[in-house]
Amino acid sequence: RGRDILVYFRGTAAGSVKALLYNKDYSLGIRQLLLRRYSRVRGWVVSDRINSSSYHDELLRSVFCLAPAGWELWSVRFFEAILLGCIPVLLTDDVQLPFQQRLDYSRFTVKVEQRRILELESILSSINETVIRRKQEGLKEVWKRMTYQRPPEDGDAFTGIMDELARRVETLGKTPAGGW
Repeated sequence: RGRDILVYFRGTAAGSVKALLYNKDYSLGIRQLLLRRYSRVRGWVVSDRINSSSYHDELLRSVFCLAPAGWELWSVRFFEAILLGCIPVLLTDDVQLPFQQRLDYSRFTVKVEQRRILELESILSSINETVIRRKQEGLKEVWKRMTYQRPPEDGDAFTGIMDELARRVETLGKTPAGGW
């Protein structure tokens, strides 16, 4: 099945009562900028209108899926993109991703610095087919690490969390360099 949408983002961009209560900028202003700048670009679907019955189908049809911050520096659409084979495009500078010490995210994502969001169209259209295919293959190799299997399987999210905890336990109680 072909992917006929080059870039995809559907999601809310409006502030809410929560924004007023906490005096917090929703999505660091990134979603609002995406909607203003890219909603009319040919081959892109960028909209604040969400149709839940077609949302996942549209992800399946997309090459790149924008994953801007929401209330936090990450949002669930990052994981949805991975599971549906759409290359996530991270647009938040300081985001911490799961299993960063064990996964090379550059193999299956694109990261665009916040200061370069206005260049997004040229950045994404300059990525050649070979790189796109390589990243799509990377998604096929990594999706299982983002999901929980029943029963747990080696390499799924549960075993990844257990490995991460074991790694942290190994360093607990160790005397720091220069200490007693």
